[in-house]
This record gives sequence, C-alpha cells and structure tokens, in this order.
Amino acid sequence: MFGLWNERRLALQFSVLVAVACGAGLPALARQDATETQFRAAYEAKQYPKAIELGLQLVKSDPKSFVHPYNLACVCCLSGDAKSGLEWLKKSAELGFDDVELFRTDPDLASIRGQAGYAEAQKIVEGNASKSGGEFMVKAKASEPLILLPGKHDATKPATLIIALHPFGGTAETFADQWRDVAEEVGAILVLPRAVRPQGTGFAWGNVGESDVILMNAFEKVKQKHKIDEKRVVLTGFSQGGQMAFNLGIRHPLQFAGVIPVCGDYDPSYAPIPLIATTSLPRFFIMVGSNDPGVESNRKAAADFAAASIKTELRVYPGVGHAFPPNRKEELLAAMKFALGT
Repeated sequence: MFGLWNERRLALQFSVLVAVACGAGLPALARQDATETQFRAAYEAKQYPKAIELGLQLVKSDPKSFVHPYNLACVCCLSGDAKSGLEWLKKSAELGFDDVELFRTDPDLASIRGQAGYAEAQKIVEGNASKSGGEFMVKAKASEPLILLPGKHDATKPATLIIALHPFGGTAETFADQWRDVAEEVGAILVLPRAVRPQGTGFAWGNVGESDVILMNAFEKVKQKHKIDEKRVVLTGFSQGGQMAFNLGIRHPLQFAGVIPVCGDYDPSYAPIPLIATTSLPRFFIMVGSNDPGVESNRKAAADFAAASIKTELRVYPGVGHAFPPNRKEELLAAMKFALGT
C-alpha cells in the first residue's frame, strides 16, 4: 500500500497541516487528517480490523477519492478478507485509480492476484492509465509556473534560482508566501511549478515521472525568460513537494547545487542514489519536525547520503510537527547558504 502513498498519496494524511502552514486550514479537513494518521498507524502496527474501521470512515468522508478504497482493499487483503479486498479494489479502479505498476506489484494485494475480480479491476486501471497519461501531457505542457523576481533584480546578470514545489492540495500562489521573503533577501528568482492533478482546492503531484516533466518544463520556461546562474539552482519543496524534491534532486544530480526537502518523506526505492562522482551530487539540507510522521525516513535519508559522501545537514526541530519551524526565515536562509556552499 505505501508504495502508492509514498509516490502520490502519502501527503493525504498531512493535507490539513499543509493547508494550515499555507494559511488555508479547515476544521472538517482536520478531522479527516486525524483519521488518516490513525489509519496509517493501525496499518503499520498490523492492527487490520482497526485499520478497516478507519478506512471505512475515510471512504465515507471522501467518497470521490480512489485513494481510500485502494488502501482499504490493501488492509482487507492483509486481514484475510479477500472478497472485500476485491470489492474495494474494483471500487478504487472505478473511481479512477491509474497506477498500473503499483497495482501489479503491491505485496499487500498478493492474496487476490489471479482471481477473476482482480483481472477485471486491472483492465479498468490500465484504461485509466492510458486516458490519464494523455490528459496529463496536455496539461503539463500548458502549465505555466509562477515566476517571482526579487525587487532589485538585475536582468543583465545571471541570477540564483529557487525552484519550490508546493504541497499536496496546495497551489503555487499559497506556497510562494513561504519562500518569497527568503528569495528577496538572497536576490534569487523564485519559480513555483504547478502540479496538474486536482486535489481539493489545489493540486497534487503525480508519480516521479510526471513531477519530473512539470519540473523540467518550469525550469526551461524560466530560462527562456531570464538569465540563470546554473551553478546556483536550488530545489526545495514542502510535504509532498519535499518528497518530490528528494526524488528529483537525486534523479538530476547535475541540475541542482542543493536540495532543501521540508517535511518530505524519503523512500530510497524511489530515489536511488546514482553511481557517479560524489562531487557532482547536490548538497542536501533536510528539515523536519521531531513530531512529523516522516522524521525517521528523513534520518535515514541523512544516513544514506552521508554514506554516499553527499554533503548533508539534517535539522530536526523539537516539538514541531508537519510544518515549517517557528523561525522559518532564519532556517531557510541557513538552508540556502548550505545548499549553495557559501
């Protein structure tokens, strides 16, 4: 199940905290966020009856989402209820689930592969993937990033560039407020790519491949309009955006001077460290709260990077959950200094 959450859906459990950090939290979403957190905890503890109960609540609260039926199918299968697992899997497919690779490989679904209902659901998922892939490319090519210039921008000189990936359910406009003052102080152009998968009042990133297309599209568009110092490009993101910053920063080790994931979940299976000269790898400044559910994955990232001789600094903020630290600007300025090696 959490292959899917790590790629595309994990930030669902963080949607409200992300929204609050961006100034758009809602009580109804907060209730759902708490249930999602409890669901994941029950799943990880292998308390499947409890996870099923919570999963049913999530399906009821968000009936149009294919995420909760998929995850419910997983815990039903793990609990030994193959019949319900197949029913929820088909429901997820009918609602638009389109991750074919995960569908075929998720170990949580092992008990129902080969059954007639599974094959039926797979056909629907493959059809969804074919349709969504074409629609995605059209939207991705048309997506225009938000580009903000510093007040004293000198168009004749190559500028430092900060590329910031908004959180799950967020937008470029709301997330810009977290980085605008920092970009202004360091004299950097701030560019915010736009995810294209609708989620609530904002948008969600897709898998790494989709996010890569949008990121590179935004990068090329800003280079067409402004002079960029390509040795001073920093990639950052918060929550699901931070997750993608981990993945894409490693996928493009020559593209970025540094990467600043903030509360982003790290999964090495989606971000294998490339076997290239260590001097070519970006510097990582990892920021996460001690109470963030993803804190241990961030500690693993720091350990993996250190083992690969990647220059890395991990800052875990005591008492902070899934949010920027209280001294946000000070910490982001420190992160920029580290990322640029200055």
